[in-house]
Amino acid sequence: MKPKIEALREKLEAGKSGGGAKRVDAQHKKGKLTARERIELLMDPGSFEEIATPEQARRYFDDNYPDASELMPDLEEDYRLNPVGALLTVRCSPW
Repeated sequence: MKPKIEALREKLEAGKSGGGAKRVDAQHKKGKLTARERIELLMDPGSFEEIATPEQARRYFDDNYPDASELMPDLEEDYRLNPVGALLTVRCSPW
């Protein structure tokens, strides 16, 4: 079990680092920024918070929406069972 957990931790860290140093270097050699670097440039400091684990989701709701958090006793389990998808906005005319 420990090797699997370690492998998952390594994947998480690789994801946080943009896929690893090799991939970051490849982006930079093409004159491109990584997605994380672009986000840092576009967003105000501290305005983007990544939520990657069920525990981080709970902490985010506890810190920012304590009243709502109390109403979600299964938040961590719901987070685990529902895959993360893209967040987007669809604008229609008239908006």
